[in-house]
This record gives sequence, structure tokens and C-alpha cells, in this order.
Amino acid sequence: MAKTHLILLRSCSSDLIQEVRNNGPVLFPHVPIPIVLSQPPTIQSGTGRVPLSQESVREIERSLALSCAYEDRNSSETVRHQLQCVTIALQLVKPTSDFLNLWILLDGNNMTEMVARDVSDLGKKIGPEPYLNYQQHNCLLRPT
Repeated sequence: MAKTHLILLRSCSSDLIQEVRNNGPVLFPHVPIPIVLSQPPTIQSGTGRVPLSQESVREIERSLALSCAYEDRNSSETVRHQLQCVTIALQLVKPTSDFLNLWILLDGNNMTEMVARDVSDLGKKIGPEPYLNYQQHNCLLRPT
């Protein structure tokens, strides 16, 4: 059964995102296996082995993905290694904070099989409330 490894790139320029949307995927020709930079495939929220929230799926749709589809069961580590090498090359050109952290493994039906924890956390709004509550509770008052 076909599987697809993805590494999400969230901090791409709007020009690059528009270029991929207008002209289709970008193929990396000098790697041993076919890797493309494209929009991520459509993932349904709440499905697959690792269900993702709607917020996470929305954030995935806003990003670009390095992806590689493959058939051989034994080549999963090789595919992931090649994706990491291409991601490292892109990191040298445009450094990002979530470097190599946002990866997904999809089955043949584009259902999530494995997902990095950081992908599951996409779209969660933490905001200042927990920090503000902590500071208000633990602040030292000056005697007047």
C-alpha cells in the first residue's frame, strides 16, 4: 500500500506559496527518490490513526509540504532521511523555528498514520492567559 511522508514548511514566503498554487509542485531532481514541494494533500479532521483537530488541519492547509510517496514497506526510513536532507538544504537558505518538527505519515487514503506532536498542537491558541494568571497570583506587592 502506498504511503506518503510529509514535512510541513510553515514560514514560506507568500510568493513561493502563490508560485506553487499557480504552477504546481516543484520537483527536486537531484535526490535519489522523487521529492516534491507542493500544497499538502487534503486531510480530514478526526480521521485516521491519529485524528487531528479542525484547527490543526486548517494550519496544515496554510502551509507547504515536502512530500514523498512510496510503496516499499522497508524504505520508510530511507524516505524520511531523504526528506530530512532536502529540509536541511532549505533550512540553510531560509531558517525556520519549527525545523524538522512538523512531519506526518499518511496511508494510501490520505489518512494520518503517524504525526509529530507539534503537528497535533498546530492551531491551539495558548494566548497570554496562563502566564498572566500566574503573574497575578505570584506577584509581590510593595508595602505602601
